[in-house]
Amino acid sequence: MKLTERAIEALEPGATDTFIWDLELKGLGVRLFPSGTRKFVLQYRTAGGQQRRLGLGSFPALSCKRARELAKIRLGEIIEGADPSAAKSAYRAAMTVADLCDAYFEAAEDGLILGRRGLAKKASTLATDKGRIN
Repeated sequence: MKLTERAIEALEPGATDTFIWDLELKGLGVRLFPSGTRKFVLQYRTAGGQQRRLGLGSFPALSCKRARELAKIRLGEIIEGADPSAAKSAYRAAMTVADLCDAYFEAAEDGLILGRRGLAKKASTLATDKGRIN
């Protein structure tokens, strides 16, 4: 079926997740949850042959027209060898500021962070640093 605003609104949720694929743009679809939530997805294969699905956004916050535009952009990236799902996973797995602060204080308590004079930071300095962060 061609994905249109009216067609997506008319979809009735079932007992399980349902995928409805667009006839115009290969890989673009709508995931219909049992709760009635509708989300645009892009299904593709990586250069290694793995099948992946990438969420594009929720309907109606994301229009059909904009979902098609985003899907075309992502498909272009995939053709060039990129993997948007892997990039998204790597971004989520990246170190947060909280992780960085924890690593800093662990290293400082072990004497690995040096002060101005080349000596390990004192406990009072670390307490001040913790107070500034918290």
